[in-house]
Amino acid sequence: MMEEAGTTDILETRRYILSRRIERAKNVRVRVLERRGLKCEGCGLEPIEHYRYEGPIKNIPLDVHHTKPIRELSEGETRRYQIPEDFLVLCPTCHRMIHKQKDEADIDLLKRSVSFFHSKKIPRQF
Repeated sequence: MMEEAGTTDILETRRYILSRRIERAKNVRVRVLERRGLKCEGCGLEPIEHYRYEGPIKNIPLDVHHTKPIRELSEGETRRYQIPEDFLVLCPTCHRMIHKQKDEADIDLLKRSVSFFHSKKIPRQF
């Protein structure tokens, strides 16, 4: 497990395993996407429109972000996550950027820092 977590620290390994268990729960991702929508809440990217994505919801190129980070759980602490209230739907770029903010739940700060928006339809050119 420590090798998979990329650390020899037992607390870090525990947090990693815990987060993988919660983040990878099969039903959570699809339920959040269905309830919050298939659009990045940071920049407005809509994979169905902007990428012409046609696959199943479970494979859509959007991430589900915890607004209450799992890694902040203390030893023995448990937390019940509410769907969809405790999650955001973000494109991979916005997901990466929100993790660089001081407050990883502040969607308004993320929106203010985004200088591009996926709001126009761009003609397909191949």
